[in-house]
Amino acid sequence: MLLFKLLSPLGFEIRAVTNGKEAIDTWKVWQPHLIWMDILMPITDGYEATKQIRALPGGTETVIIALTANAFSDAQKAALSVGCNDYLPKPYQEGRIFELMAKHLGLRYCYRQETLAKKDSNSSKFILTSQSLTVMPKPWRSELHAAVLGMEEDRLAELIAEIPPDHQALADNLSYLVENFRLDLIVDLTHCDD
Repeated sequence: MLLFKLLSPLGFEIRAVTNGKEAIDTWKVWQPHLIWMDILMPITDGYEATKQIRALPGGTETVIIALTANAFSDAQKAALSVGCNDYLPKPYQEGRIFELMAKHLGLRYCYRQETLAKKDSNSSKFILTSQSLTVMPKPWRSELHAAVLGMEEDRLAELIAEIPPDHQALADNLSYLVENFRLDLIVDLTHCDD
């Protein structure tokens, strides 16, 4: 769902499936340029789904990138050995997703300049830094970091709601990052606390 939410607004045609059998059936009628193949799926896992797609006529034309919670090199070797073109361990960062798409599909991106600075109610500039988070206690910052790594949107919203009203600029900036799928920036801000 994260990939769906991330890529849909950018104009990519996307179809999501819930298991490996659906992935194979969908490929037969659609034959997309790229598949983000979750390795741990019900009915037919990602390894078997990849093998079956590769065995079909035209099945070698589609780029398949394995997604897995297992970051060990054995898992990467297993994914590549069944025919995946690449491998992305979870939790993954938005930038890495776009890098792999550019690498395998020859995409080029045009980025607009964005600032993470916003104005608070006093019209003074607020710059979001790791130091900005120190207004909240360390356990809260640790929970924020864990929620970002786990991509727990509901928990992130709860944590942001705990920020006192006198630090509304901090809450607004964190909400902005969550709403714009920039969890990678929050990871960067919170990893300093580890």
